[in-house]
Amino acid sequence: MGDIKDKDIDSFLDNIKLDDLVLGNVNEDELLEYLLYIKLNNGQCFECEEKKFYKIKNSKKYECVNLHIVSPTSGTIFHKSSTPLSYWFYAICKYKETDHKYTATDLQKDIGVTYKTAWRMISKIKELDNVDISKSKKYVVE
Repeated sequence: MGDIKDKDIDSFLDNIKLDDLVLGNVNEDELLEYLLYIKLNNGQCFECEEKKFYKIKNSKKYECVNLHIVSPTSGTIFHKSSTPLSYWFYAICKYKETDHKYTATDLQKDIGVTYKTAWRMISKIKELDNVDISKSKKYVVE
């Protein structure tokens, strides 16, 4: 991965279309890098403030050049989920786009997952929506 570039991250989501997320036209590693950048507060390692990271082979984790390991998904709704990140991003975008009226049935039809998976995803997104941001520094909202 190398250095995390601010301008690359800023324009990343602007260049993604919802259909691309569902059709698999978005690389999962790019989505992981986006999450890593957000989690690390401008891409700096928590331990040493290094900005150079490398993806650990066959893993969703990254390692800085000083060997500190970070998982972009830990502590998020994506943690331990086998559902592709592209589906999660799609669900979040649709949920926001429909003014929080997007249902598990809608998601099931749109991306072709089971109702159980769609329900779990929408439930986790709604949980985040109900967090009192003023009492927690853990969540960032635009």
